[in-house]
Amino acid sequence: MFKFLFIIFMCFNCYFSQVLFSKFINQNQIFLDNPIKSIQFDYTTQNIDGLSEQGSGRILIGQNKYKLNLQNYIFLFTGSALKRYNKITNQIFIENNNPQTDSLILNFFNIKNLDMIEVDSNGMVTIPPPNFQINDLIIELDFLSDSSAIKKINIQSNQYLISLFNLNFSNQELGLNNSFSFNFPNAFIFDLRD
Repeated sequence: MFKFLFIIFMCFNCYFSQVLFSKFINQNQIFLDNPIKSIQFDYTTQNIDGLSEQGSGRILIGQNKYKLNLQNYIFLFTGSALKRYNKITNQIFIENNNPQTDSLILNFFNIKNLDMIEVDSNGMVTIPPPNFQINDLIIELDFLSDSSAIKKINIQSNQYLISLFNLNFSNQELGLNNSFSFNFPNAFIFDLRD
């Protein structure tokens, strides 16, 4: 009996996640096909030092690089280093990247990966694709009732929590040249890499 219920649950889970992402893919095809994906959002955080507990931001995702603009910070990942600019102190910090976070950001909105993600009926990502390299990370997605859009994304890693909401997946095509600029000529630079 337990095996039978488990099989039914697994079939429902696979079907449910396929339906969720197929509707999302259909409604957001232009966004997903753009070489640079742009998402604007509002956020709330818990336990993330230096980051205000609420605000708004924008992320640009290109091939092998991304740029995250938050109220007082700009993050740029290009390859193996993460640059963080603090607008208040006019400082740039160059740090080792976090492969888990970078993999999640770079790969999540790839159509091939969306087809492989399994989500349970509560919106929890249960089986992420292998190239996400996720270990101690919990991702919860809240879809619109028709599954055409994601209303909210909760990401928890250890004691850190960030919630993204009021998500706007832009269909505007952006230029490759200026989108990932990171030029602050008078900033003081700290290289914190090992």
